[in-house]
Amino acid sequence: MIPKVALMVITDGRWDYLQDCLESAFEWLDWPFEQCVLVDDSAEGRRMAIPGWEIIQNPERKGLAGAIQTGWDALNDDIEFVFHLEDDFVFPELVDIGAMIRHLDNHPDLAQIALLRQAWSPEEQVAGGIIPLYRDDFTQEGPIITHRRLFTFNPCLYPRWVTRYRADLEAGLTDQLLADGKRFAYFGQMDDPPRCTHIGVRRTRAWQL
Repeated sequence: MIPKVALMVITDGRWDYLQDCLESAFEWLDWPFEQCVLVDDSAEGRRMAIPGWEIIQNPERKGLAGAIQTGWDALNDDIEFVFHLEDDFVFPELVDIGAMIRHLDNHPDLAQIALLRQAWSPEEQVAGGIIPLYRDDFTQEGPIITHRRLFTFNPCLYPRWVTRYRADLEAGLTDQLLADGKRFAYFGQMDDPPRCTHIGVRRTRAWQL
C-alpha cells in the first residue's frame, strides 16, 4: 500500500516566490500526495484557488510556528508523512520521496530527512556549506547523513508523529525532539550538490516572532 503523504506549503505573502515554488513542486516532487495544504499567513485575504488543494488563510499573522501549527491541525487523520515546504524554495531535480520514506521507516528515531540547500550564511559560504562548516556534527550512514544539530524547516519529509509535538521555531522544536532521543538527517552524500535552492532574499517580521 502506498504511504499517505501530505504536501504542506507555508507562505507569508511572497507571491512571486510562491508561484515559482509551486511550479517547481509540481514538476519535481515525485509522489501522489494524499492531501495538499497551503497555509497563507499573510493576513491579506488574498483569494486563491488551486485545484485539489486546501487553502487556509490565517485572519491574523501567526508567525512561522503558528502557521505550521495551522497546517498540522488541518492534516487528515490517515496522513503518515508530511513533506514540508516553505514558499522560497525550488528544486533542481526529481525528489525521490519514496526513498526518503524507506529510510525513515528503517530509522524510527529519525524525526526528518531534509534536502540540503546551497550555502546561505556568510559562514557557510566561506566553509562551502553547512556540512563542511560543522563537519564533526554529521555522520554518513549509507544514503543519508545523520546528525543531532537542528531540525530544519528547509524542504523535508517527516513522520506524522512529529506533529504531536508543539509547533515551534527550529531551535525550539529541535530541543523537544532531542529530549526524546530523536535524530535528524539529510538525503544523499556529503559531497553531493544541493538538492533544493533557497530563492528568498528577505524575511518579514512576522516570520521572526
